[in-house]
Amino acid sequence: MSILINIVFSIILVQHFRAVGLALGTSISTFFLFYFTVLFIRKLVNGNFNNFLNLILKVIIGLIVMLFVFYVNDWLALTNNYYINFSIGSISGFGFYIFTLIVLKNEELTIILNKLKIHF
Repeated sequence: MSILINIVFSIILVQHFRAVGLALGTSISTFFLFYFTVLFIRKLVNGNFNNFLNLILKVIIGLIVMLFVFYVNDWLALTNNYYINFSIGSISGFGFYIFTLIVLKNEELTIILNKLKIHF
């Protein structure tokens, strides 16, 4: 639905405002996507918004840790090969992200890990 809104507004606005119209059409469709996502989340959490905010906070902390690991990996530049450095940064960043979520006791991650233990 967001793509359709983006296309319609971009076509209409690009005729009058050119590149600015294209950006404005994308911004309008992003606003609609955000609005519908908030409606969906409200329906999903059934009024228990504090648990949802707690989950989001844990994920944001995990992302900050992961970005820090990427930054340190880029700063260290272990090899001269960009692809190897990127691979090392990705793997170590993802590992630290998962570790951070485990330390913060993210319930969704615990459920996923328990299901993986059952299968293996």
